Amino acid sequence: MAYTWLKQFDKATAARGRTQLLAEQAVKQNPQDAAAESLLALLYARAQRHEAATDRARAALALAPDDAGVLANVAEAYELLGQHQQAVATFQKALQKGYSLDQARTDPDMQTLLADPAFKNPH
Repeated sequence: MAYTWLKQFDKATAARGRTQLLAEQAVKQNPQDAAAESLLALLYARAQRHEAATDRARAALALAPDDAGVLANVAEAYELLGQHQQAVATFQKALQKGYSLDQARTDPDMQTLLADPAFKNPH
């Protein structure tokens, strides 16, 4: 994310690729790792791998439906996939479960979601 903010897109792409490999390994070693599943959903969404992202999002939510970090990753993945209503609903649940709105404000991929009038901060 830092490389994206710094507009060093080649480095950002390389870092996401490495992160994706590590997350895939984590899921292979521990199929119950909801955080790794949600991270893969987000990485696949950034790569426009719609089916893979959706599958990983569903798996993550099935494993940890009340984990704020998992919910936030899945919400971001939905937003990147153009599933805006699902993104809003999922992100509102993440906030209810304790996710920090300030953290979302630092994420470039969340800016459209946060700016949308349909988004309501439940706090």
